[in-house]
Amino acid sequence: VKMESLSSWGCCNPTDKYTTRGELSTLNNDGSVVDDNVTFESRRIATGGSDNPVDPSTSLAPFLHVGENPVRYLLIDDTRIVGVAQASIFLWRHTDKLIVCDIDGTITKSNARGAIDTLLTKHYKHCHDGICSILSQLVGYNVNGSQEPNNSSTRVLYVTSRPIGLVNPTRTFLDTFMQDNTKLPPGPILGFNGNLLQISIMETVTRSTHQFKAETIWKNIVQPFRRASSTVERNHTSNPTTFPKPVPEFVAGFGNTLMDMRAYHAI
Repeated sequence: VKMESLSSWGCCNPTDKYTTRGELSTLNNDGSVVDDNVTFESRRIATGGSDNPVDPSTSLAPFLHVGENPVRYLLIDDTRIVGVAQASIFLWRHTDKLIVCDIDGTITKSNARGAIDTLLTKHYKHCHDGICSILSQLVGYNVNGSQEPNNSSTRVLYVTSRPIGLVNPTRTFLDTFMQDNTKLPPGPILGFNGNLLQISIMETVTRSTHQFKAETIWKNIVQPFRRASSTVERNHTSNPTTFPKPVPEFVAGFGNTLMDMRAYHAI
């Protein structure tokens, strides 16, 4: 289970003032809460933060399905809701194949102009022709961006060096961008937990964005997949695989710079 707004971006950590519990609820497609009769305790997290020792997937497991699961995180104190964050939990099988895709310069035609169009003007016109179609075909999505339930075993992962403060407009872009009635397939976003100055230094001075991307893919994707695979293998030792496939199995990586290639090769 990958919870992008909590794990990748580190959002919704309570301040020292608000250290009470938060509520994480799964949502239907229309935004309503799934099974609102379920007690609060089954959907609560002890501290509401990404460093929480209590695994929220344990309580949420009965409400999740394979693929994207929209959720709403409420940070609350004794009397009121302090904050609300919309997010998605992506539930994947450890046997799923993965496609990694950069955003700026890969989905968009250039880093700078693409960032301006997707973050400021929000015209979404400076993008490569056919990018929605090729990604959708690779993961088996229909023209409207929906996937046949549980049939596809290929998932897309978006990796960007955009800083945490730009996650909301970035997610809006990926969710709403469309070419010829074809949307981008949904997937979690792995981004940079820093600021614009830090990413500018990485991009132009140290030229080390590949190290960040490789590290975040390794930590958030490779290691969880391998832990899940090891658990399954321990439970099925009577039928070992003679030639086990690599876990996770990366089938494609899209990028526009040498640093993107170095990041993918490092995995």
